[in-house]
Amino acid sequence: MPFSNKLISSLSTEFGKTFNNTRRSQNEVLVYNNRDVVADNLNISSTTPKNTSYFMLGSKNFDSGAPTSGSVYTIKGVPYANGVIETLTDAGLNTPFGTNGNGINAYNEKYNSYLQDNWDYLTNTSAPWSVPTFGRNIYQFGNPYLTNLDLKFIGITEAGTTNDGNELVQIRGIRFDSGNVVSDANGATYDTNAQFVNFTDPGNMPIGDVGVVIKPMQVFVIKLATNDEDATERQLNFDGLRRFKMTARQGGTDYSVTAAKGTTQVSSGTVKQLGIIALDANGEELARTYYVVYPTAISGKTSNHTVQTTLGSGSIIGTYEEDAINGGYDMNLINTYWLYINEANETDFYGKAIPLALYSGSIKSLKFEIRENTELIDNNVHALSSGTGFYYKGNNGVVAEIAQNQIIPVTGDEYSLYYGNSITLGTGSSSKPSRTQVVYSQSTDNFLVRFDPDWKKADINVYDMSGKQIISQKGVSAGKDFDIVLPKSNAAYIVTAVSEKGEKISSKIVR
Repeated sequence: MPFSNKLISSLSTEFGKTFNNTRRSQNEVLVYNNRDVVADNLNISSTTPKNTSYFMLGSKNFDSGAPTSGSVYTIKGVPYANGVIETLTDAGLNTPFGTNGNGINAYNEKYNSYLQDNWDYLTNTSAPWSVPTFGRNIYQFGNPYLTNLDLKFIGITEAGTTNDGNELVQIRGIRFDSGNVVSDANGATYDTNAQFVNFTDPGNMPIGDVGVVIKPMQVFVIKLATNDEDATERQLNFDGLRRFKMTARQGGTDYSVTAAKGTTQVSSGTVKQLGIIALDANGEELARTYYVVYPTAISGKTSNHTVQTTLGSGSIIGTYEEDAINGGYDMNLINTYWLYINEANETDFYGKAIPLALYSGSIKSLKFEIRENTELIDNNVHALSSGTGFYYKGNNGVVAEIAQNQIIPVTGDEYSLYYGNSITLGTGSSSKPSRTQVVYSQSTDNFLVRFDPDWKKADINVYDMSGKQIISQKGVSAGKDFDIVLPKSNAAYIVTAVSEKGEKISSKIVR
């Protein structure tokens, strides 16, 4: 809410419902506290606390019934003036998350019931809360202005570009919520199609959804790697981010709110990005995923920071973690996670396969979008500054060049992507993996089986390392997660799940 000293109780009239001060009534107004990592109750007799606040409004008990799709509400207030600067410091620094996030906040809520970290989760997928920076250095903001915000270059002072007043040298990534928000049975809300801009290390070159801008009254999340930089390198100057256009400015463009396209000087060592966009029969976008290569990227699984971001089991297109030596699927991880943004080293993974999988019959074609150092290359062009480019292979086994804005018909549900033309033809697997995964649940402190949306029933078996069967459940409903309840004895187990159609996954866990 980009309004100064707006009375919170005025929202009741504007939304046609009565807000109150009762927590968990779904009629309260919350404001996010970055330092303490908690959503605080905001008394309805108070006014908007500060210009960059991330507000959460309860969505229950509308006077005229539940709002329908397309409902419009008018919010009135006095806009903020210039001079909006936030210093990103101490988010979660001393917050007692507890073992596996089971610590309790000031409102008697477990941190693992609401806190997510899309970046440090991949550092240790089996025990993410053991990562020292998990859940920390995360900052959630609302747009304080009635203009768009362009966050594209907040991590770097790019050569040839007038600085916009920002240089967050320790930035890991930004998450944008697209507005496709749903609520679960417990009243928690989340975005099913969040978008990400992550940043390379070193260089802080943005990758992923680099063209997204924050609209008025939209929110975003920033993740930093550490909490120990100078204050000037932790300041977010919102004044320099304002933009009237609906697209992010390009490199080599002086900052202004009306900045037009510019040019970026590319050289050896650039960041090369392939976007794969799933289209329906009408050519409308359904989903997308990204594959990125650059000289310091890491191929395959690593505990180091990367630009990678995971996907949920309900996503319909994505890539899988690659075998760093041979290319294709890493068979140890296909039932653990898959990726919205995938990275590989452009030298040691040159010509090797990245597995791409499609999980919806609604996907009728794929469109390719190619960027180098964040900028789109020219239409119908294949080669990047290195002299080569990206390739794909479908179920016909033919390897073909990928060109900018090229659209190909979908003829199967499994593809291979390549950077470079010394193609290694193997994919590491004869069939597309299931989206059913064995994952660690922060909220229950147990491992669980999270099912592919196409599964209806499943048989679950758990064996210890001697082959003894510990758990056996037949005909389990795949409509909800299956909790694997095991004693905490630092022992290893093999978990198998078989669908009603005979599709099988297997995963090793340590409990």
